[in-house]
Amino acid sequence: RADLSVIKHIYLPWEGHTLQFRGEIINFPNRANFGLPNQNLQAANFGTITSLAPGASGRIIQLGLRYAF
Repeated sequence: RADLSVIKHIYLPWEGHTLQFRGEIINFPNRANFGLPNQNLQAANFGTITSLAPGASGRIIQLGLRYAF
């Protein structure tokens, strides 16, 4: 899994005041993480992958703004 994070600090004219903008993209390339193939030899779909890995999800985008004084 590859994640991407971008942070921008903006210094305000008042002493010690800053504004921070943060953007995060989890699973940036939106790559599917597949589960294990079916291992039952008698099954008609033997060797077929029919699920995602546990905890796998699509792309998630988060934006945040923080004011520090």
